[in-house]
Amino acid sequence: MLEGLAFLHAEGCMHRDIKPDNILASCSPLRAVIIDFGCATWDKTSEDHMKGTIRYLAPEIIALKENTAARNSSYDMSADVWSMGLTAYELLCGSRARFSRISWKFYDEELLSTIGVTSALGSDEVKWAFSLVKEMLRWDPKSRIQSEQAVQKCPTYKTQMEQRQLKLGKRKHSGMFSTDSLVEFNN
Repeated sequence: MLEGLAFLHAEGCMHRDIKPDNILASCSPLRAVIIDFGCATWDKTSEDHMKGTIRYLAPEIIALKENTAARNSSYDMSADVWSMGLTAYELLCGSRARFSRISWKFYDEELLSTIGVTSALGSDEVKWAFSLVKEMLRWDPKSRIQSEQAVQKCPTYKTQMEQRQLKLGKRKHSGMFSTDSLVEFNN
């Protein structure tokens, strides 16, 4: 999921409606695909608070919606990271978060404490996953991890990159195309 979001962001696309319903997943092969680009924009920032699903909107979008944001405020791709973080949180917990729209009170008293307790009870993988989710769900968008940074923190990232380099190294150069320019997203 993170790889797909990082790809979209690298291409300059802000999805603006990341949520479980907009991610198709399969087990064999293991794959997740982001769908529904009806709210997407190629703009680097947006003031349009009418896009997306309220329960997955980042705090900065809720502030625009409630007219509590500073004058001339906007949001950027970090809002997608918040939505993906909340989606991952719900997948890890196995249920929806108990709010209809995020508020500081719920964030501070419920969400962060649930992340702390749940991750403390889990394996190293669970602890790592909740640690990353916590970085994705930082209230301040400027301190929120970016999608590419999140992908690079994944334990499988280095292994996947090494495997891709091995595959590329085994291929022979043919014609005018260089194998150095190949990018594989699925094994």
